Amino acid sequence: MNTSDEVSSATSKHKLYAIIGGILLVIGVFAPVGKAFWVEIDYFLDGEGDGVIVLAALVITAPILLMRRYQRALWIPALIIAGTVGYDFLNIYTELGADTMAWGWIPLLIGSGFMLAAAATAK
Repeated sequence: MNTSDEVSSATSKHKLYAIIGGILLVIGVFAPVGKAFWVEIDYFLDGEGDGVIVLAALVITAPILLMRRYQRALWIPALIIAGTVGYDFLNIYTELGADTMAWGWIPLLIGSGFMLAAAATAK
């Protein structure tokens, strides 16, 4: 394997991580993340929740992936996503407990990890 193959492999690896992370985050934004009485709440909250921030950061991610020169800029949306999701998860978990949590946090947290991995492997 020569140097250009290694660079191509690394490039495709971080794009794959970003695509997987993006898919998981979109699923997580619209999945139920909490329960209030008998109602399940999603992260988007009809356009008023922090899911909007995550979706906006994903929109920023797309052109960055298409530009070869500024791949390190993936850190910006990755940190916005991880910070928002992490803060909300810890805030809800500590204030309301695990009983109110729903399965939507799983793709949100894993997707955030994939976005961080995409930024870390970008050249």
